[in-house]
Amino acid sequence: SISWSRKGPWPDVIAFTATISAVEQGNRWEIALCLLEWMRSNTTKPNEVAYTTAICACSAGLQWRWALQLLQSLRNSTLKCDVEACSATISACGRCGQWEC
Repeated sequence: SISWSRKGPWPDVIAFTATISAVEQGNRWEIALCLLEWMRSNTTKPNEVAYTTAICACSAGLQWRWALQLLQSLRNSTLKCDVEACSATISACGRCGQWEC
C-alpha cells in the first residue's frame, strides 16, 4: 500500500511514469503495479506510456502474467494499444519461456 503526503502540487502522469520507470530499474515491479493502480483510482489517469512502462517493469521482474493483464487492461481502455506495449508484453512472455497461448 502506498501512502501519499499531499504537500504541494499533485504529481502528473509524467511524474508517475518517471517513477514507474525508476522502480523498473530497481526491479521493483510490485511498486510499478501499485503506482499504476493508484493512478487509475485517483485523478491522474495513466496514458499509454505509463502502461507500457509498467509492462516493462513486469518484464524485468519476469512477471509475464501481470504484463498480459496490463496489456488487456490497456486494450479494454479508451487508450490506444500501441506497438511498444505489445512488444514489451511479448518480451515479458519470451523472457519467461511462455511462447504458447
